Amino acid sequence: MSEAERAGRSIFDIYRESVTNIINEFDKVRPAYVQSITNLQQQAMDSMRKLTELALSAQREFIEPIRLPAMPDAWVRGTDEFNDALAKTTSIANRAMIAGIDTATQNIKIATDAFETFARINQNILKSIRSTLTPTKGE
Repeated sequence: MSEAERAGRSIFDIYRESVTNIINEFDKVRPAYVQSITNLQQQAMDSMRKLTELALSAQREFIEPIRLPAMPDAWVRGTDEFNDALAKTTSIANRAMIAGIDTATQNIKIATDAFETFARINQNILKSIRSTLTPTKGE
């Protein structure tokens, strides 16, 4: 851009360009940011699984030689029922969280559309006011 072109730009053009550039830079890095978070979550899950298996393996090696008696059926059933209920509760909570995020996404879209409509209405009002205040030729 030449010096003359730079000098002729309005403050609104400069501001728009600056804000647009910042938004574009955020948008460029977003996929890498999301991928980094996904990688971190995956590594945390993999580590949790591995560390749990290692801990359980060490506990089993320590306890098995003692030859503890089998657990009563009622205790096993109760544990299974508790684990099932916990898994279902976690699943429901996760679906509710995802639905909340999806709702927030839709609300952002709706708010953007409403703001766009509001801006157009205001522009039309301003044009109308300007046209009534601007003398027509022949007056």
